[in-house]
Amino acid sequence: MSTSYRTGGSTSPKCGGRTPNPEVHFSTCGTRQAEDCLDIFRTSELQRQHRIEIWNRIEKLRQDPECDGVYQLELAPVTGKYDDVIGMSGICDPFEWRGRHITDKERPIWQIPYRSLLPQQTANLLVAGRCFGYDQGITWDAREISTCMVTGEAAGTAAAMAAAAGSTAAEVDVHDLQAALRKAGVRLDY
Repeated sequence: MSTSYRTGGSTSPKCGGRTPNPEVHFSTCGTRQAEDCLDIFRTSELQRQHRIEIWNRIEKLRQDPECDGVYQLELAPVTGKYDDVIGMSGICDPFEWRGRHITDKERPIWQIPYRSLLPQQTANLLVAGRCFGYDQGITWDAREISTCMVTGEAAGTAAAMAAAAGSTAAEVDVHDLQAALRKAGVRLDY
């Protein structure tokens, strides 16, 4: 589970992922292990922890001369949701996690953000399938064919939209992309 946030006030890439505005950066703060997001007490505690960590990250960034003017611009109101979601994953095969057998009924379902398809150092490239950006902890899901299909459909749709508009992949309007994916029957919400 993660909490997304944006910072403003600096053009340094040290401040997070890029956005169309060079002074606005996007970042996430999250857990390193699977969490039960139906446990409201744990979710509430994670939200508290994430906000403290985000505050500390921004304070640390301000110590860097390149980022001394950075400030918190926006903080996601809810943990675990992405404003640039392009699909969901969560295969149904059982797996072992921390010595426990996780059944198909307990499988976590997670959102895939559009930014995970956009490499940071290669302009106008979309990646899908097993090479999109994800945390090591979800490798067992991210490499599955069903997830590859979700990222592939989103990347193909975004590429077509960019080509039609004469823009780059990073300039694709995420809301228009989400509308096109929803129209095609892609699930974006829990």
